[in-house]
This record gives sequence, structure tokens and C-alpha cells, in this order.
Amino acid sequence: MERLRYQGLACRRYMDDITASAPYPLNKAQRKKIISYIYGTLGSYGTLGFRQFNPERTTHKISTGRDRMEVTGLNVNTAKPSMPKYRRNQIRAQVFQCERAFESGERSQAYLSKWRNASGNVGTMKRFNR
Repeated sequence: MERLRYQGLACRRYMDDITASAPYPLNKAQRKKIISYIYGTLGSYGTLGFRQFNPERTTHKISTGRDRMEVTGLNVNTAKPSMPKYRRNQIRAQVFQCERAFESGERSQAYLSKWRNASGNVGTMKRFNR
């Protein structure tokens, strides 16, 4: 990835996600060259004695600064990472369902499991969206 940094691109990796961003607009040929380089780099790891990486080409995404950019389920083109609105809405719906189930007297193991899951999701939402 050093070659991309030399070209002025910021490259980041988190778990199995790789993000490359440029402070300037990229034309189609430049984007193609960058993607080819990243895939080539990942493919070369197997020849170096590391585990072979097989990236899923159908999941790579190209975004501009005007687009919402999501990496590992978080919006990343803001001052600090935040949870996307659709995910916050899903968590609110989950909490609402737990409230309704509690009001109807449900106290089963399945309900407790749903409640714990919703509680954990609320904590995550609180951590990223203040």
C-alpha cells in the first residue's frame, strides 16, 4: 500500500475492509489502476507464505466525497464515525417490539434474549451517536 500513499492516497485497513481515499478527484482509469493494485497486493500474500486472500469483487464500492461512505457498518465521511440512520431506526423498532412484548406480559427466555440484544444495540448506538 506504500505505492498508493506515495501517490497521495490515504489507505486504511480494518479487519477485512480496505479503504483508499484521495484528496483530489480520480478519473476512471486512475480508479481502475488503484483497484487492480489492491487486488494484486492481496493476491500476492499467498506467494509470501501468508494465508491467501480471496476478495469478493462484487462487494467493492467506489464513493465520492458527496456520497455517504460506510465502512464496517459505520458512516466514515464525518468528523467521527456514526451509525447510519437506517440502522438506528432498526434498533428503535427493536426496542419498541421489546416494550410491547413486556407490556403484554411476555417473560420467556426468547424475550430475555431479544431484550439483551436490543440493550446491546442501544449501547452501540449511544456510543456512536451522541
